[in-house]
Amino acid sequence: MGLNRTSSFKNPFAIPPWIVAPNGGRLLYVCSLGVQNGVQDDIASNLYPTINAAMAACVANRGDVVVCLPGHVETVTTTPTFVAGVTIVGVGTGDERPTFTWTATTSQWAINVANVRVINCILNLAGTAATATVKAIVVTGASSRISGCRIIVGAAGGTQVATIGIEYGTGSDKFIFGADRDLSEGSNVVYAPADAACVSCIKIVAAVDNGIIACNTMNVGMSANGVGLVTMTVAPTNIYIARNSFANTKSGSTAALVAIAAATGYVEFNSGYIQAATGGATAFSTLGNLQLTENYGTAGAAKTGILIGTASS
Repeated sequence: MGLNRTSSFKNPFAIPPWIVAPNGGRLLYVCSLGVQNGVQDDIASNLYPTINAAMAACVANRGDVVVCLPGHVETVTTTPTFVAGVTIVGVGTGDERPTFTWTATTSQWAINVANVRVINCILNLAGTAATATVKAIVVTGASSRISGCRIIVGAAGGTQVATIGIEYGTGSDKFIFGADRDLSEGSNVVYAPADAACVSCIKIVAAVDNGIIACNTMNVGMSANGVGLVTMTVAPTNIYIARNSFANTKSGSTAALVAIAAATGYVEFNSGYIQAATGGATAFSTLGNLQLTENYGTAGAAKTGILIGTASS
């Protein structure tokens, strides 16, 4: 039997002072709890247990939205089959938001199609004791966006960790992690204890163009003193990194962001926090061709920041 896509709402309908109109795409719901008391028929007839099941009912680039309801929990073992142009949005605040938990070394989301957005979810990339997830999220589709999420990349002790949290590879041009250039749609909070031993929270491994990392709070214990929360092994072009707080909480840490010599773009209004007693001015390293404005590094406790980079003449 096909799904009932009828609705008791007028189309469009009014909630003063707003007029609500369809965007042309289909609205699908996800909840692992099933149909609960009080759930309207319009939702119940479009309810799926996992995002993979909901994705199977989506059409590429139609503007479909997958709404994950409060209380939804989902274990990530293999990747869902993402559909281009689909938005995955979590409903709720704080801990009631939908939670996705990576439980195995090979657990992964592979976002390999364009225009996928993930908004307002809890992403626990290190959900199983004594298990290191190799690469939790790999993005190779263009114009992806991860915004407004709480992202857990490790637990105390360093064995329960996402070795690489989010990797941006070939094809992931125009990605957004956090807010866009207009600072809209909110930031991500990325955290792990001081001894979590994460190797890369965000890793850029291809010459991606016009990526944005903006307005995020990242507070993570990295695997080594000189490892940044954001690292690059291949130079991106026209990257924009702005208004982030990067804190490497590992004892003795010396780096919060590590770029690469040939990278181009703009790094402005960021804070880098390290735990070494000195070296705040080099908390961002290997900045190459990146241009800087008002970035500050802080080394040690009870200190204020010092300007990162050489002042222009």
